[in-house]
Amino acid sequence: MSEFLKITNDKLACCKLGAKLEEWLEEHHKSLLKTDDSPTFETLSINTTKAKDVTDIDLIIRTTKQFLEGKSTVIADLKSNFTPYFLINKKTNQLVEAVYNRDHSLVEKSIDGDVTLLPLMFEKLGLPFPSKQRIPYIDPGKVVALNAKDLYRYKSLRMAILFIVNWRSLEGFGQKVEPTNAIFGASVSDILKAICEVPRIWVYGNRKFKIPSEDEIKKMSVNELSKRLRDSDGNAGLSYYFDMNKMTNLGTIEVPPHIW
Repeated sequence: MSEFLKITNDKLACCKLGAKLEEWLEEHHKSLLKTDDSPTFETLSINTTKAKDVTDIDLIIRTTKQFLEGKSTVIADLKSNFTPYFLINKKTNQLVEAVYNRDHSLVEKSIDGDVTLLPLMFEKLGLPFPSKQRIPYIDPGKVVALNAKDLYRYKSLRMAILFIVNWRSLEGFGQKVEPTNAIFGASVSDILKAICEVPRIWVYGNRKFKIPSEDEIKKMSVNELSKRLRDSDGNAGLSYYFDMNKMTNLGTIEVPPHIW
């Protein structure tokens, strides 16, 4: 079992493990990530503000890749995905059925509260939510996750998000995926477009998401409501899942097990 799976509900521990990954990438990105024998990133360094706030944006990067509109120095958050989302098609469609057929039994192990209020909550936050139509199939080996709380935080910022994808398990729940060891990148605006095409939402990890009451949703400010996208310990609640191929493949990379 990876260190992350052991501490998945410990926000501070997750931040410390993430910092370890950021330090490794800062040290090794030039030797590991190359396109046509030249470095993928001109510069990649840890954001100095993280010394005071471990939850701040992770990196400052400079690259010639098109997803950053030419030579641009921007802030970027680093995400990692090590286990494929084998059940993503089943779970995201269960949520749609629960919301629009008013059947909470489909999600009772993962969600507390009136599930039919989720569209109202997401509309107030300005975040995409699935329609009544059944969500089309997606290859679990091509899916990455982004927490809804993070998308709310990022959506008005000019920044990038980097996703390290190292599948360490290729089979689960009767499904198989192809090996992937790569880093992908995109601007927040492009990721938001990809998510809006087919919004797929499910509860992150093994947590249980609590939905505010209708009265709470209507009375809360948007900023107050956004805090309900996480639990009392600051952990992610609901997450979006989307096709990694909507981003730019920045090269092959494999994180050593002792790092993550």
